[in-house]
Amino acid sequence: MNNLTRFLKILLVFPALVAGYLIVSAHFIWIETAGTATIGKEYPVNIFFGEVNANQKEVAGGRLDEMDGLKTVCITPKSVEKELQLTKQNDRFSAKFIPEETGLYQILTSNSVAKVMDLRKYQLGIVKPMFYAREFVLCVSSSNTETTQETAIAPYFDLDLIPDFSTAKRNTFVANQPVNFYSYFKKKPIKGGKIFAYAPNGWSKEIDADANGLCTFTPLWEGQYVIDWVYPEDAPGTYKEKFFEFIRHRAVLTINVSK
Repeated sequence: MNNLTRFLKILLVFPALVAGYLIVSAHFIWIETAGTATIGKEYPVNIFFGEVNANQKEVAGGRLDEMDGLKTVCITPKSVEKELQLTKQNDRFSAKFIPEETGLYQILTSNSVAKVMDLRKYQLGIVKPMFYAREFVLCVSSSNTETTQETAIAPYFDLDLIPDFSTAKRNTFVANQPVNFYSYFKKKPIKGGKIFAYAPNGWSKEIDADANGLCTFTPLWEGQYVIDWVYPEDAPGTYKEKFFEFIRHRAVLTINVSK
């Protein structure tokens, strides 16, 4: 094969490789909720799988089925953990809970049973995917609508993103004001991997963590923002008798931004 023929072949193959890489690497789970909760009223939780920046949500009978095995829990303001029952719908998994007290609730979902994937043709190796996602729900009372989070939030997953609510009102951040959050790996602050923030209109920004895991970005619009972080762990092993070279952790945080 002469050099010209080889070059032309590369030109033909390269777009397919890039497209495949983007398809594989961009999918993750994220949580969406419907605003502030009220004591005694059923509160809906929706979990999606796809590409939030492309407004792509996978459906049942297709790639959504890859997320069978999701586990979702709710941690109450008094640190009581309750597992939520998930129902698969056409384009999401749904759950619900009824708040019994005011304060901040953590909604946490994960998939630790995703199958091993051979991504060597995308230069990602043979990986065991691990998916994590979190969001916070504030339950207020009629006599106190300014409740904010005052206690520290501990990391829960092996890879986790924890927002700093000290400058947030009712746990909602404000457009054109900095948002701070922290990145943790196995409960310790860490700098590493790629962290991206996605706005509701598809805008995205890559964010760097400092040595203490502190991350900062400034949202430009109101709405729900999704922050996505991929971190590969060099930890070979086997899962269901299939060998993998890396554990590919993926943590996602949803936050609310107002005007």
